[in-house]
Amino acid sequence: MATRVLWGDTHLHTSQSMDVFLFGTPNATLDTAYRFARGETVTSPVTGKPWKLSHPLDFLAVSDHAEMLGTTKRLFDGDADLAATPTGKTLLAEAVDRSMAGLLKAYHYLVRVGSGKASSDMVSQQDVYRDMHGGERRRGPWGDAIDAAERYNEPGKFTAFIGWEWTSQPGGSNLHRVVLTPDGADKARQFMPFSMLEGQQPEQLWAWLDATSKRTGTEFMAIPHNPNLSGGLMFADAQSDGKPITAAYARERMRWEHVVEATQIKGDSETLPALSPNDEFADFERFNFIMIPNGPRAAPNRSDYVRSALLRGLEVEHRTGVNPFKLGMIGSTDSHTGMSAVEETAFAGKSQKDADKEHRSGPTGIGSSLGWDMQAAGVVGVWAAHNDRRSTYLAGAITIDGFPRQHCTVAAHQGVGGVDWRRAGRSKSALGTSAICGMLHFVALDRSRPEWSGATLLLVRPFWTARWFANEISALSAGGGHKSGAQGELR
Repeated sequence: MATRVLWGDTHLHTSQSMDVFLFGTPNATLDTAYRFARGETVTSPVTGKPWKLSHPLDFLAVSDHAEMLGTTKRLFDGDADLAATPTGKTLLAEAVDRSMAGLLKAYHYLVRVGSGKASSDMVSQQDVYRDMHGGERRRGPWGDAIDAAERYNEPGKFTAFIGWEWTSQPGGSNLHRVVLTPDGADKARQFMPFSMLEGQQPEQLWAWLDATSKRTGTEFMAIPHNPNLSGGLMFADAQSDGKPITAAYARERMRWEHVVEATQIKGDSETLPALSPNDEFADFERFNFIMIPNGPRAAPNRSDYVRSALLRGLEVEHRTGVNPFKLGMIGSTDSHTGMSAVEETAFAGKSQKDADKEHRSGPTGIGSSLGWDMQAAGVVGVWAAHNDRRSTYLAGAITIDGFPRQHCTVAAHQGVGGVDWRRAGRSKSALGTSAICGMLHFVALDRSRPEWSGATLLLVRPFWTARWFANEISALSAGGGHKSGAQGELR
């Protein structure tokens, strides 16, 4: 039985990630990440000053990018084999003086290649794969990540998850997922992380998760993040090949993706003023910079925001019988400093580029954004029986810390206030009980998966938004379709 609220971060990067290193933060180590999360004082990799959380986290997932995992660091640390490859030579030439500007130039080069924007005289994605990624090139860094998680995992006191980030970004459209497992080193050593260089479509990721789970017995969860930067792809009303969503697609998506990271340093993905014009909080922490160098800003799109996706999921369920977007919402940092530092008095920024106020007026390297465009990020709250990998992973109550550095502890469990999503169906009564913390309202929903038998906490903004959502649900339940704009919402 769940008895504790635990707080953590499921999305943190170290210098094992190509972009962290090329942002100029080579000393953001795995040890620094875990020591900081556990409440120890560390030397900040971005400021060189002592840094410490006011309260330690209960769990952490270091989720470095699977693409070129650890090999950029090894290249610039003098690995002769990597330096002899075409990609290695090119990157070393781009950052010939190892300066911040040079490293960022190398980063932008790789972003253009990875986004399919490379010119004919540049290395190809195939070159990058062969030179910096393929074969056994990532085996050592992946082993380092596993070893660090095992070293700092202390059941009952601190949970260290093994995981990574799948960083698909076709044409600059963000389809990223963090992949986590509750399992340990014995299973994690049997595979290497699936990356976008093996497959750019979510369906390919899910197929790999299925095959690897059957082969090794490993459990996985994929957590999408930054749908606000997905260019209309994250919650599209179609599969990756453009075909309509089917019941089989919806079931496969729900098998792996139970929650979405709805707030983090690169903005809040719940909604926008253009999609929710009567919600006075809809402009909270907007970030819409397309993730290619000097990229444009994205126009409002229903397929990029979670509140609209919840409604679209009901539409799809009405057609197919299965809801592909039955999602809880969480927050995390996506910090690229090796530190989950989101507190008002100790905020460390997204990266080296916005770690202190002197640099926040300059470019971040993420699209055309500046340092001041970054938001505060969030954390994950879990209602669990124990602080260990299994309990935390399967915890049924997942909440979002939606406002900057503000912790709201909300307790929920099976059937809170008599609310049971499966029994209540799509009715207003299913939204009748809210736990209120500040200006956030969490509605208790029962998960359909047996192992998630607790209640997921769904974030809605003010209570009238909950009433509007209930009206939409009731309209679908009655077979009448949406009451467009019932509370001033555009979908």
